[in-house]
Amino acid sequence: MEEPVLAVIDEQGHVHSACLHWEGMPRLLWKLLSVAGYPNLLIYEGFEFVEMGVRRYSVVMTIPQYPLNPQWPPIVTQVTGHSLLDC
Repeated sequence: MEEPVLAVIDEQGHVHSACLHWEGMPRLLWKLLSVAGYPNLLIYEGFEFVEMGVRRYSVVMTIPQYPLNPQWPPIVTQVTGHSLLDC
């Protein structure tokens, strides 16, 4: 069996990952969503930026439209912190 890719970095330097290699919220959220019928992993997009001279990180998580009810819109959440891990 092929090992899953942990993270991919795109041309803009943004990190894309399902974050399942870490304990905590991403793994628990995926377990809940997969039981609820979501067929694909969530992908988190993280990037670094400087705000008022301080290095910061932001992570955007998108839960796609619910496959069994197309009237439910996707959910997009963005969190900012001082490291990718604390986002």
